[in-house]
Amino acid sequence: MTDKDFTSCCGLYCPDCIWFRNNFSYLAKELLDRLKEVNFEKYASIKSPFGSELQHYREFLEVANFIAKNYCAEPCRKVGGCAGKPCKIMLCAESKGLEGCWQCEEMGSCEKFDFLKPRCGDTPYRNLLKIKELGYEEWIKERSPHYIISGRDKIHPESKSISRKIQSFPFSQGLLCHVPSLDKLKALLNPHAARSYLNQAEGGGNR
Repeated sequence: MTDKDFTSCCGLYCPDCIWFRNNFSYLAKELLDRLKEVNFEKYASIKSPFGSELQHYREFLEVANFIAKNYCAEPCRKVGGCAGKPCKIMLCAESKGLEGCWQCEEMGSCEKFDFLKPRCGDTPYRNLLKIKELGYEEWIKERSPHYIISGRDKIHPESKSISRKIQSFPFSQGLLCHVPSLDKLKALLNPHAARSYLNQAEGGGNR
């Protein structure tokens, strides 16, 4: 795949997304399977002074199931939206015959981007300007951080390099370029876990 394939219509770069080919969805599914094997939900339902925190077990299951099911194996352009879910931004661009929103006259005032702001802020808009100015080949080097994280307004250069390598590593783990530890980012690169998870996903086990 090329930089164009990984560039979403909204201006975000798919390999930077926390859900893209990640490690934690696979681990969440593994954890849920093990807990089910030992009937942990019944254990957690027993009121006891020991482990009183387990009264929140159902809330934990809700979150863990969400994490396990939202593994994203392919870039938005290939599957019609994030994790294959229909994207109104992409549908709009396609209806206008555009490759992306950087070609749209309403780029700076479109309300369809509002749902991205809580986590991504103005990153999509800034990236769209870069794509329009530099094109697919160069904008990746100048892209803004995918997520808004206090105290981290730049992408670590080595993290950016690792992110780009995903194009030649089809079974790589998720690359979140803005985690606090670069070592943690590197630790996510485990192709064996990714391949196992993808095999299960293709069989419908994680949806």
